[in-house]
Amino acid sequence: MGFIRIFLALSVVVWHLWGQALPFTVNGYDSVLLFFIISGFYMSMVLNGKYLNSSIAKFYAARLLRIYPLYLIILIAAVGFWDAIGKPLLPVPSTTRELLFVTFINITTFGIPSVSDWNFVANGPAWTLGLELQFYLVAPFILTRKPWVCVLVLLGLIAWRLSLRDRGFDWLYTSAQANACFFMLGAVGHRIGTLIVDAPKRNILGWAAVAMLPIAGFFCGLPVVKHMDRPELWFFYLTFAAAMPFIFSISMSSRFDRFLGDLCFPIYIVHVPLIVVLTHFGGTIFRYLPSEFSRQIELMIIVLAATALHLIVERPIEKIRQRLSAPAKPIRRAPLAGGYEAAPAGAPAE
Repeated sequence: MGFIRIFLALSVVVWHLWGQALPFTVNGYDSVLLFFIISGFYMSMVLNGKYLNSSIAKFYAARLLRIYPLYLIILIAAVGFWDAIGKPLLPVPSTTRELLFVTFINITTFGIPSVSDWNFVANGPAWTLGLELQFYLVAPFILTRKPWVCVLVLLGLIAWRLSLRDRGFDWLYTSAQANACFFMLGAVGHRIGTLIVDAPKRNILGWAAVAMLPIAGFFCGLPVVKHMDRPELWFFYLTFAAAMPFIFSISMSSRFDRFLGDLCFPIYIVHVPLIVVLTHFGGTIFRYLPSEFSRQIELMIIVLAATALHLIVERPIEKIRQRLSAPAKPIRRAPLAGGYEAAPAGAPAE
């Protein structure tokens, strides 16, 4: 799972650096939707596992600790840096009401897609965090219900999204209403995956999924930007969600795979501010470096910066999160089917 998540995170970075998907990568739009599916899978897994006998408050606290410390550090650093060099990152709002709104959306990430001028957004990819947080708010009340209830909710959300197709590409891509079905798709994938408890069968299905998903993604057109609800893409979304439990089973014991997965959120949330800085100082940075490889070098810098942020910021916070998720008393755990014995590793914002 970690390899898939860092592959999607790097696909987003490539999308922003090159302005297109490179061969054997995923376009930036579908990378985000697949992240939503992964997030739904992990939230169903932890809510039906390590948080089963814990309070909802602990679940919410763990989610906030996963997102906000690193996000706010990067936000403060970016805004402070540009103010320090005399080139403010954000335009000055014209009214007090606008100032309060801009401050609110940048700190909380809620409401970013509703901003008429994205120049007021300090870190563009943060809009997805707002959607994640909205999903987290309702997840404890839905994902712990019986599987058939989750399936009915999923079908309703898919029908709702398809009924909104005339709203336009941008709205469909960024609205919580239209994207809730992808979170729910991952959650239902997890619940259905628990029906197969035999470890050898799960491993066979996991390796088969690893082999087949890249081929399916290529033929379904993941590198190409087209309508996100075309039939072949929905076939891939469903296949991807169904494969998640079994890919998790074959990767959950790998510390290296977990480490790769842990890097995806720092990569995702730091890459745009860092690209802005590297572009501004490109003349100095690449004076002694081959400029024709500038984007490749920027990609390496982003990965190194994300690794440092994970080791310095996220790892200490993760210890607190693990204490929050520790059950107060033993709980009934499913075997590998639910993956309850493993800690989640997060989509961009898990």
